[in-house]
Amino acid sequence: MSGAKLSVSAGLGVGIAFALQGLFAIALLRFFPAQEVGVFSAVSQIAFFWMTLALAQAPLHWMVNASGASGHSLRQAVIEAAQRFLLIFPVIALALVFLDRSSYWETLLWALILGAGQIGWQWAQSALLRYGTAQHVFLNRIVPPLIALLGSSASAAMLHKSSSLALLLAAAGGYWVGALWLVPSLLKADSVAVPEVARPQEDDRSVALRFWHTFMDALPMLVLLLVWKASYGDADTGYLGVCLRLLGFAPTLVYTAWAQVQLARGRSAAAQPIHVALTGMLLVLALGWGSDAMARWGWIHGSWTALRSYLVPIMLWQAAACVLAATSHMPFHSSTASHFSRMAIAFNVVLTCLILLPWTVGAHWSAELHLWIIAVYAALALCGMGAINYRNLQRSNNA
Repeated sequence: MSGAKLSVSAGLGVGIAFALQGLFAIALLRFFPAQEVGVFSAVSQIAFFWMTLALAQAPLHWMVNASGASGHSLRQAVIEAAQRFLLIFPVIALALVFLDRSSYWETLLWALILGAGQIGWQWAQSALLRYGTAQHVFLNRIVPPLIALLGSSASAAMLHKSSSLALLLAAAGGYWVGALWLVPSLLKADSVAVPEVARPQEDDRSVALRFWHTFMDALPMLVLLLVWKASYGDADTGYLGVCLRLLGFAPTLVYTAWAQVQLARGRSAAAQPIHVALTGMLLVLALGWGSDAMARWGWIHGSWTALRSYLVPIMLWQAAACVLAATSHMPFHSSTASHFSRMAIAFNVVLTCLILLPWTVGAHWSAELHLWIIAVYAALALCGMGAINYRNLQRSNNA
């Protein structure tokens, strides 16, 4: 499959998937009470945290190094991720004893189901960039969010069940169907040669460094939703979770349709990353304005009235995340992957401390003030990290 065709398929698939996930977020606002979405958001974040730790950036590491002598086979990499997922189970189970006693077993079970499905789908997306057809790359991106959208909407509109259980079932169905695409990739990987990349690239980070980078990437979001749930209630957790889900589509789109394809084909991004970042920022602005309009004009469930106070700080945060996403492939082209990981860990340590700061100092902040402090720090730090990535690549090219 040619690089151009791959980029078009991946970009188009991500774009449509983004639209479907946007419709899913709108369905949450339209049909589901904020409290139910708050429960769904908390469980989803626990599953995402578990999945992220188990992967430990293994798909990225495999994609960058697959063409080199040190590259692992796809089968071996997937097995290692599954083993880590099982090894982390006792840690998640113990943590939930302290974090969610009211619905412990339900939360643990759904986190297991969602997390395992997400692992399969994440591996399928990366494997298809190497071994799949353009059609499979496209379908694998759009089918899971389509299932989640149709399942949740049907449950609310036709079955009149606007509960967190309906949302969890719909999301799980999407993840597990997406994971099925991994099977043909595993069978094909043993008989198909990995294409040579167009530019030297390497992920020389140790497993320990990748794990701690992954851990610290996932920890702040988990702590954020759990702190919000405990401090401000399920409704505010719903506002936060939906805004992050909706506006977070923009940096995700930049990463998957731009940076990930650059790594899959070993390109160094000839276009200026600022143009890519600005496109993501415009998307954040459009999403934020659209969400505000729906809330102002009464197009969504009445329990979402206070959503508007969350939009602007999260828009600022996610716009800056687009800057980092547009440059996230550059450390692997400039031999600075280890430096980038250490920088990301430091960023997330400070972010986690800010999330926990009211508890630490015994302050009684409003949810709005707390979010603004977090968002301003995140925006400044993410833009700075993106600038450093770009500077390091320019230095490497000039060396």
